[in-house]
Amino acid sequence: MAEQSGEIVITAENLDVWYEGREGRFRAVTGATLKVEKGAFFGLVGGSGSGKSTVLRVLAGLSPHFAGLVEVGGFRLRPEVTPSRAFRRKAQMVFQDPFASLNPRHTIDRAIGDGLVLHGFSDVDARILRLLDQVGLGKNFRFRYPHELSGGQRQRVAIARALALEPEILLLDEPTSALDASVQAEILNLLSTIRRDTGLTALLVTHDLGVVAHLCDRVSVMQKGAIIEEFGIEALARPAERKAYTQDLIAAAR
Repeated sequence: MAEQSGEIVITAENLDVWYEGREGRFRAVTGATLKVEKGAFFGLVGGSGSGKSTVLRVLAGLSPHFAGLVEVGGFRLRPEVTPSRAFRRKAQMVFQDPFASLNPRHTIDRAIGDGLVLHGFSDVDARILRLLDQVGLGKNFRFRYPHELSGGQRQRVAIARALALEPEILLLDEPTSALDASVQAEILNLLSTIRRDTGLTALLVTHDLGVVAHLCDRVSVMQKGAIIEEFGIEALARPAERKAYTQDLIAAAR
């Protein structure tokens, strides 16, 4: 487990997020505040529609409609302003669905390599091979297409693509929920190994407190667009001290 310095590298203060639709504005998140220390793995949990993935999309620079202070990796994010290329180097996202996150017309080589070329990395071939080894695939997968891979293998490619730019921060949106139980365990173990070997900071969004218990140091719980409590992961062993909604999440994870 990476040593934490106390330096805050992800901040959201009084975050409001909304969507514009035919029937007007829908507020998805209200007054959310969280801080993540460098080197930490932080969980953001809640049921479907709680707002957790919406918060993550703001932190990834993918949601233009928000208000409040948002800083990630030293970059201040602003509403309706596209984040810089330097920000993309600093923070990378792994999406929930490994079947939708890869272009079916691109080989794995291109899926990983395009970002390396765009950001001016040298030794692209060697980097691709090293990344495939890092996520447990190897060189034989380099020129395959996504349809030739299982769901777990695709998620490994998505993780390799996120790691390619050598980010300091990973934003993980339900990275195991689309996978069966045995493959989920493999991806969680891979993320644990990546944490040990790289010292990355990560914010992990999930509905499953079991996943958080496996990977994270601290967790915030969201309900109906608001963060209702935050605690250290060791507190999961004392569910009676938590709010009723959190107790239900803990019971569901057992």
